[in-house]
Amino acid sequence: MLVSRKGLGWNKGYLVPFTIYFDDSGTDPNQPVANATGLIIALSRIVSLEREWAALEKKEGFSDFHTSEFVYRNQKSQFANWDDAKHKRVFRRVRQITRKYGAQVFSFSVKKDDYDACVPSDLRKHMGEDHYTWAIRQVAYFAQLWRTEKQIVEPYEWIFDWQEKKDRK
Repeated sequence: MLVSRKGLGWNKGYLVPFTIYFDDSGTDPNQPVANATGLIIALSRIVSLEREWAALEKKEGFSDFHTSEFVYRNQKSQFANWDDAKHKRVFRRVRQITRKYGAQVFSFSVKKDDYDACVPSDLRKHMGEDHYTWAIRQVAYFAQLWRTEKQIVEPYEWIFDWQEKKDRK
């Protein structure tokens, strides 16, 4: 739907009813599994989600959350020296917030050795040049199926956690 509200600072553009936020883990070549996850959030819920998330960050003293760093208490992360009680409490709260605000979650994992053994190089240009790209494409495909099933005609706003500039993946 096209909107324009002069005087309120809005520009012409599309109101997108859902945002899909992508993240990954296992892109490090030393990891045996690559994973991609997409969390679909209704536009009407984003402000509340951000408010609740900011409160959690402030209360627990962290500024950035990546599940793999958190779970393994990566020594370079903010979670490295957390005790078990805080670790459990924060993860419980992260799950609560995700369930409360997420309309749908899709996650795909691929064992890298299996992908390398099963997907011929000539097919990779169509399926995904690497493990991560394949997993992201699967998540995007199922997110589009979900949108079609729910009869949502407006596009998603697609947000990717992190990507190198000019990285064609």
